[in-house]
Amino acid sequence: MLTRAEIKATKEELQANYRRLNQPEATVLADLEMNAERLDAVLNMESTQTLATFGRSVIT
Repeated sequence: MLTRAEIKATKEELQANYRRLNQPEATVLADLEMNAERLDAVLNMESTQTLATFGRSVIT
């Protein structure tokens, strides 16, 4: 389990990496096969279930 500081740092890193992609949201959503709500949850580390789903999307 991550500490609060680690969660904050990871959240910031995820969001920074997403911005660096410099891709339209529609492209990212299609590539990851997820909707905007789920992407937002992943980038904000709001749910471990969401993160697990994100992991499967990236791997497959």
